[in-house]
Amino acid sequence: MSLQTFLIFLPACLALNMVLGPNNVLSMMIGAEQGLKPAAIAYLGRFFAFSILILITALGLGTLLAASAQVFLLIKFIGAAYLLWIGYQLLRSKSETLDHTSQTPPQDFKTLIIKDFNIAIANPKAILIFTAFFPQFIQLDHYWADFFTLGVSFLCLEFFAVLCYAILGAKLITVLKRENLGLINKASGVLMIVFGFALAFVKKPSA
Repeated sequence: MSLQTFLIFLPACLALNMVLGPNNVLSMMIGAEQGLKPAAIAYLGRFFAFSILILITALGLGTLLAASAQVFLLIKFIGAAYLLWIGYQLLRSKSETLDHTSQTPPQDFKTLIIKDFNIAIANPKAILIFTAFFPQFIQLDHYWADFFTLGVSFLCLEFFAVLCYAILGAKLITVLKRENLGLINKASGVLMIVFGFALAFVKKPSA
């Protein structure tokens, strides 16, 4: 891959990373509730999920999965159901449990990592991005080197997006004040439900 090609890839990839999706909403919510460090650690879940999907795509299985209507539907509905469940949990959560005076402890790092992993791995749109987007920048005679470069770049830019959304969440809560943190939870819950329904109606691209 030439330097020129890579420089075209970076801003295009960053635009994909910065799109407001369920994982980025989660990062914003964690940033508001617990701060930048927990959001950054939760990224490990997304890192492992996307690394798996990138590897699957590199091995050529991504095209097979993208072409399989049954597998696509299965992953799609699992992902949609998970987002709807998270949205429901957020909507029914009580605002007082988010206050510093509450006896309810913040979510531990393991829980945050698992949640970020589950959201990322159960989204079939991610593997479609890797299958349709990455090959445009890959030279066949440098296939593995190019795929590795693009994959690492994607994961680094994804971490940048995590930090941006976590900082945004932290800034929002300074404006809304800590006692209004429940508003972010409720808004995040609504967004998760919207994403869940949107994912449920995503159609598999025709071959």
